[in-house]
Amino acid sequence: MRERTQDQSSSNLDRHGNSACRKTAVLVLNWNNAAATLDCLAYLQASASELQAVAVAIDNGSSDGSADLIARAHPDVPIVYLPKNEGFARGTNAGLRWVLARGEYDVVVFLNNDALLSADDLLRAVEMVRNDHSIGLLTGKILHPDGRFWYGGGRLRRWRGGVDIFGAGRQDRGQCDLAADVSFISLAFAVTRRDVIERVGLLADVYFFGQEEWDYSLRVRKAGYRLRYEPAIGCIHGGDGSHNNSAPEFVYNGYRNKLIFQQRYLPRWAFPVWRMAFTLYARTILAPTCAWIRGSKLPPSLLRFCALEALRDHAPGERIQESDLLDFRQRAATFRARAMTTSARLL
Repeated sequence: MRERTQDQSSSNLDRHGNSACRKTAVLVLNWNNAAATLDCLAYLQASASELQAVAVAIDNGSSDGSADLIARAHPDVPIVYLPKNEGFARGTNAGLRWVLARGEYDVVVFLNNDALLSADDLLRAVEMVRNDHSIGLLTGKILHPDGRFWYGGGRLRRWRGGVDIFGAGRQDRGQCDLAADVSFISLAFAVTRRDVIERVGLLADVYFFGQEEWDYSLRVRKAGYRLRYEPAIGCIHGGDGSHNNSAPEFVYNGYRNKLIFQQRYLPRWAFPVWRMAFTLYARTILAPTCAWIRGSKLPPSLLRFCALEALRDHAPGERIQESDLLDFRQRAATFRARAMTTSARLL
């Protein structure tokens, strides 16, 4: 990893009392999506000096030249360069390491590159986290540009292995306007403090993309902090800027991450039971359930294939790599071709 900025020593700073340690780092991860990242950075730069905030771009091994575009458009923005696409958790961790190496930052903001946040909302979120040390993670009402909810609060469902996102996909009509402690926070936009990161650690790097926010929410709560949802703070999030939710490799990655998460946090005796139940579910009712309730765009046979391949490939403690997803994409294409050939013969 190489950086455009010089390291600054933090040994002579009192991180908890010195007024110099009152800066905010906003981490923006980019992967082959310069247009969204440039908009996000421009939005942040407009209010950066007022908020004592520094936007930090992390380029996740982009191959489209977007890192150079960002550097030219925002020469004052520190950029952390990664040689290849490491996924969300590992890419974000590179930014967190950059922050932790510099003692002047006491607050960190996770912000997706396709998300926009006003200066007033960012300031309120930062001050809430800075002034209330019982809060480990804070977020606000996250909406799609058309007013539908991306996130209106969330609940982690440990035994099921999933989350409930309040309001998801529905128009905002005030149904999620109550501030509350929650058990799951989306890292599309979230605010935390340096001391929380130092105590809890970095994001779990076993996940390539997805479920790392389940993991971090759980670990922050286990460390004794509150997760806070404040609907008066608003964020607009485009969504799916760097991936396609309906792509087979994304669905496969989600199921494989679910297996990793459950093995990490279920009691040792419970995970084999859960895995057998999930295998039975995948072989029988997963496909029609997802098609009917969740509106999956994948054919039922391909959806079942994604889940069963994730079960086959899951290995304890193994990190998912981009190469795993590329390999699965080839397997899924072969499966789909064979299924289409079989259907044609039946006709």
